[in-house]
Amino acid sequence: MKIENVIIVDDHDLILHGIENALLQFRPEINITLKKNCDDAFNQIKNVFKLNNKFDLLITDLSFDDLNYSVNLKSGEELIQEIRNQNIPIKIIVTTRHNETGKIVTIIDNFEPDGYILKSNYSSLEICQAIEHIEQYSKFYSHEVHIKLRNRIMVDKEIDNADIVILKLLPEAETVDSMVGKVLKPGGRPFSKRTIEYRLEKLKDKLEAVNNTDLFLKAKELGIIK
Repeated sequence: MKIENVIIVDDHDLILHGIENALLQFRPEINITLKKNCDDAFNQIKNVFKLNNKFDLLITDLSFDDLNYSVNLKSGEELIQEIRNQNIPIKIIVTTRHNETGKIVTIIDNFEPDGYILKSNYSSLEICQAIEHIEQYSKFYSHEVHIKLRNRIMVDKEIDNADIVILKLLPEAETVDSMVGKVLKPGGRPFSKRTIEYRLEKLKDKLEAVNNTDLFLKAKELGIIK
């Protein structure tokens, strides 16, 4: 496929026009529509689709914090979900400042975007590379996203249900003693205090945490616990 019609959604003019300029330098003949909120973007996408035409690509932010007026679709997630609900065929690239591993995993699992680019390392080259990948029917995730996904997969392979219970207990458990009886083996018997202490130390080592508070925060950032 060839991407010819693109709609970009972001509430920051600098980002909107930055992506627009990058695309026009990459492909001067490309048709670009700019929108600053998800309602306007969805209405435009829907109306064009009804006319038996279509946008080939949506590039959208996830957060729209600067809106000072009422809208129905308040986030990029809601916009993508509405597009999916309406079965509108369009490729989607997410551009966002949210670099938390848990957030990335959730978006990819729930929406399967064709591209995922972090604004912290955004470059014109990445946008163009993403389009080239999508035109070849492959997905494009920025380098930092790949690293975060790889790290999450590695951690998932090494952490079991008992570890997750321990991590969830950290905010309310002042001591390891208070965890005893709450962390159970597959057969239902509780782990001993010594085993819980050992598992805690192993978790700190795996997640490179300096203390229990740091361990809990890193587990949340990775999306291991909600």
